[in-house]
Amino acid sequence: MHTAQRTRTPAIAEPTLSLTEDQSRALAVLMTLLDRTHGAQGPHMNTLFGRPRDIEAVLRVAAPDANRPPRTPEHRKVIAAYVDAATLPSYLRPWQSLIFELLETLDGVALPTERPALNALRAELLAITRLQEDADRGQAAASSNEGLMAATTAFVRRFRAALPSLILNTISLANSVLLFAIDNAHSASPEDTAQLLEAARYFLNTPSCAVLVCGDETLLVERLGRSTDQADGRAILRSWQTGRIDIGVTDVQPAFRGSPTPVVAPASALSASRAGGAAPASRGTQTAGRAVTRPQRDAAERPAWLSLVSLPALVAGVVLALDQLSKLGVAGIPRTGIGGVLALGTELLGVSLAAMLWMGARAGETLRRVAYALIVGGLASSLIDGAVRGLTLAPFRIGTALAFSPGHVAALIGAGILGWLTFRRKDA
Repeated sequence: MHTAQRTRTPAIAEPTLSLTEDQSRALAVLMTLLDRTHGAQGPHMNTLFGRPRDIEAVLRVAAPDANRPPRTPEHRKVIAAYVDAATLPSYLRPWQSLIFELLETLDGVALPTERPALNALRAELLAITRLQEDADRGQAAASSNEGLMAATTAFVRRFRAALPSLILNTISLANSVLLFAIDNAHSASPEDTAQLLEAARYFLNTPSCAVLVCGDETLLVERLGRSTDQADGRAILRSWQTGRIDIGVTDVQPAFRGSPTPVVAPASALSASRAGGAAPASRGTQTAGRAVTRPQRDAAERPAWLSLVSLPALVAGVVLALDQLSKLGVAGIPRTGIGGVLALGTELLGVSLAAMLWMGARAGETLRRVAYALIVGGLASSLIDGAVRGLTLAPFRIGTALAFSPGHVAALIGAGILGWLTFRRKDA
């Protein structure tokens, strides 16, 4: 069974030389949007509207069928996946086509350690498509249909659980971003169009992953409006859209400005999506290019690290201050010999490692970042004692054997929180 949709011709060696001014501007906006997705929780669903030849020209550079991926302004590699909604295979559901293309793209850049997981997911999805073919031909009994539903639900849950780590290891840690382009989004049937976009938004919501929906806006809105009874296609698109690029258009339509209106999203053809968990909540529209408002531009230009240090930095500072205050007037034990050197090295290594993991954690992982901050604050206080005073200070004792400080307790609490988060994730 063929699952790939590689139907485009390869990009030329220097495709940017053939772009018009409008096309180059659209490409620049797209690359800037891709930089903003790196490490940021999604979904990131951008739209690219314009004439077909303009869209094709931009995609030839941003998502080429070649071994020379483009680079963003921050010099991140763009790993591109591509689905043409006009040529969706009839033997696959739209969401299946999307996942097959995603798995194939990740396999092309994955490390050898990641390929067994990708192959297992591909084999599981292939088995589901075969069961689906039997059901479509009417050869499956009622029990087989129930088995198909159970298998699909299990796969959706397993895929959503595995995808964040796959994206992290193959995309984010390689200083890359994943661009999933859905071309000719208006050309599929209303049901297939809605399912394809909803699946992209449901599955591709991990950091460093962006979806680019390309096509004719009027026809796309019409398709979404016919996907279910009494659906508002423009409101649906507006609620899903996080960035918009118009090639050769100066002003964005007023309907896409401001806060989104409440909408009823189209019922997904993915019944397993509802069984596997609710789809991510819709976000307001953030238009790209010249339609970006001042608050949006200020938020986009704000350094990412500012959003990572507010609460954790306060926690680390409080731990450090309390620990140092508790040691005032306490007689310490001198750090001498090789033991003192090893203690300093261990504390310095611990502070550095915890600080790097803290700054690398996602903005939404508040508890994890606070745990790292507790460790940083506790170890930093002990490091100050050893490096500045040359002493080990422990103001509190339990009996004669156990001595500790508030910094030690904070570091242990932080380690306990990290352990709990790790085991909870494995159980999930």
